[in-house]
Amino acid sequence: QVSAGYSFACALRTDGTVWCWGYNGDSELGNGSTVDSSTPVQVSGLSGVSQVSAGSYFACALRTDGTVWCWGDNTLGELGIGSVTMPSSTPAQVSGLSGVSQVSAGNQFACALRTDGTVWCWGGNQFGRLGNGLTLNSSTPVQVSGLSGVSQVSAGDGSSACSLRSDGTISC
Repeated sequence: QVSAGYSFACALRTDGTVWCWGYNGDSELGNGSTVDSSTPVQVSGLSGVSQVSAGSYFACALRTDGTVWCWGDNTLGELGIGSVTMPSSTPAQVSGLSGVSQVSAGNQFACALRTDGTVWCWGGNQFGRLGNGLTLNSSTPVQVSGLSGVSQVSAGDGSSACSLRSDGTISC
């Protein structure tokens, strides 16, 4: 699998490791540095990955155990680690989130689909894009209100996220 973010990209190898390349000013390559790389570098300390999603200056990976790990910029809490800090140059586990089947990194926010069909989002909440009825940023995952039976989620590059429900309807 491959995912292109803002000025960088990441690929998931069949051995469950993640490799990224491109701009690294906010540590979005996840290799412990801020040096740009025109060739793929391995994301540090991350294995057993089943999906990767590159967003705007950060990326997230879903491990086969259902946990989500993110690295890179954390200006608005997009790493989901419970605080707004400097960028993380290595993956950090998203706080309090398990049983995840899909993750999608967007523009300073991310969303995860849990196996129970609920969607949880974190990070910047301009325009209410976390879907919890508020416009306050959240550095930990919050459940999208009134949404269940979801089979796919996509966090956008702009100010929205959308989900596909198992009945074929779409909610944004």
